[in-house]
Amino acid sequence: MFTIGAFAIILDDAGRVLLCHRRDINMWNLPGGGMESGELPTESVIREVKEETGLDVAVGRLIGVYGKRDRDDVVFAFTCHVIGGQLTETDESDACQYFALDDIPLNTNPKQVERVYDALKPAGQPVFKLQEGPASREWLPVQRKYAPHLQKVFEIQARIETVHPLLPHVFPIAIVENDQFLIFDVAPSGKHYTFVKQAPTPMPIPQGVRAAFPLECYGGKPACVVTADVFDTLDGYVTLFHEFVHCYQYQTCENKLKATLNVAQQAQAAHDFMWEITYPFPYNAPEFVETYAAFLEAAARQQNDLIRDCRARLRDILSTENFEYMIWQEWKEGFARYIENRIKQCLNLSENHGGAEQPFSRVTFYEGGARLIAVLVNAQPELVGDIENLFHRIEVGS
Repeated sequence: MFTIGAFAIILDDAGRVLLCHRRDINMWNLPGGGMESGELPTESVIREVKEETGLDVAVGRLIGVYGKRDRDDVVFAFTCHVIGGQLTETDESDACQYFALDDIPLNTNPKQVERVYDALKPAGQPVFKLQEGPASREWLPVQRKYAPHLQKVFEIQARIETVHPLLPHVFPIAIVENDQFLIFDVAPSGKHYTFVKQAPTPMPIPQGVRAAFPLECYGGKPACVVTADVFDTLDGYVTLFHEFVHCYQYQTCENKLKATLNVAQQAQAAHDFMWEITYPFPYNAPEFVETYAAFLEAAARQQNDLIRDCRARLRDILSTENFEYMIWQEWKEGFARYIENRIKQCLNLSENHGGAEQPFSRVTFYEGGARLIAVLVNAQPELVGDIENLFHRIEVGS
């Protein structure tokens, strides 16, 4: 059956919004509900506010009309002004309270919050939009399960945000569970994550995954993709910020830089979307091993002349595509490790230097890139915030 609802956005003089705590489920909502036969939406919202809060209201402007793609349900949202009555518990709500916009409870459905923020926009034509995301009874258990873990991201962020200009920003987190993405994004307040979407993973994703890539099911937004065990340790949380670095790279200049690389263009032409992991680099070639080992040592010792010599030698002994692959990994993964280790210093955790020992592998470039970036930033501190220029400095090796 097609349903129609009407909800009220009531703000007090301090700009706080009125929410009602439902008796039937542990959630906060805007006051409102379903229309009854013969009612107009404006009449419905007046009746529902009285039934849920005890307040008499006058209807202001229509904020928007909201649909749900997965259900035949339309909701009208209006601003309303209190003209009488007294705020009280009712048969439908066991609490009614005004909340500052940056203190809206975590168990408030994001669809409701979105309507509040639409009401704060400059007055104009009403919005007409589809609101995606799970229904309240599906949303609540997932939100309750992961909200405490995700809130810790913001607690750690407050301790480390001065490490790099990108760290005051966080990105969506997709938790893999039972071959599904549980996608959390930052609430409008910027102070917590909220569960926004569930979607099947496009391929089997293993337990323990730590990755970052754009999610086709979420509009191509870059997201940190993990399994729930990432929340078990402080090191796991640091890994989240490592993956946020990759989201930042993707959002700023990654695709622009990829377009300059033959190795990336060839992989794209071959529809090889896993080339960054599976590229057949000659890690065991003796001349490469000897030269890269010397480079790692020189970078650790900040020996600039020897670094330049090693980089020139690497350019000579590697093919164009192999050299490009090396510098790509040094920039992409090396920069993420550089930031990761600065975070670990801040949190008094042991740094990550995996890959420095033979036999070499792709992870060796994580360490080599991190060491080279430390040398480059030491000589030119502004490079740490200019990651596109940093890539070109890695490319030339000085």
